Amino acid sequence: ANKLRCLDRIALIRGFRKTQEARVASYSKFETKLHPMLKSGVFNSYPAACSEATAEFATLSADAKAAILVLEENGATEASKITARIQALEGEKLTLTAALHLDEIKRRKACPAGEMDDVESLSGELRRDILMIEQSRNAIREKLGICVLAINEALEELTMELED
Repeated sequence: ANKLRCLDRIALIRGFRKTQEARVASYSKFETKLHPMLKSGVFNSYPAACSEATAEFATLSADAKAAILVLEENGATEASKITARIQALEGEKLTLTAALHLDEIKRRKACPAGEMDDVESLSGELRRDILMIEQSRNAIREKLGICVLAINEALEELTMELED
């Protein structure tokens, strides 16, 4: 936060937005690593991918929190509230994303690659398990959509703060 104290409100908001752009890139990078694992059913590199993503998100979160603190200290109350809301929503998004990934991994481990799309042909217990995972995935995706929408709306509010 100390290095940010010399920045004005506009520079702090722009810096926060750059942190948001870096978050989007980090999500994309993590998804790019996950998809081949889901396709192959081999998850040996998942722990390392999670560790790398966790470290990236921790750094980005620390950067965002520092900007929020300085905005608050500088009396940019509205910008501080908006950025704090985005930060909280990003925490929720990360939790939901992790839950979705776990469900996707569970589904892939439970269902051989050739049967991924043909749930109806599976045996009773396996079919029930897969359908429960599907329900969970759908609920998480819905919550993620709402969360992303709220983040985007808050980012629009933050853009308006730049124009004031």
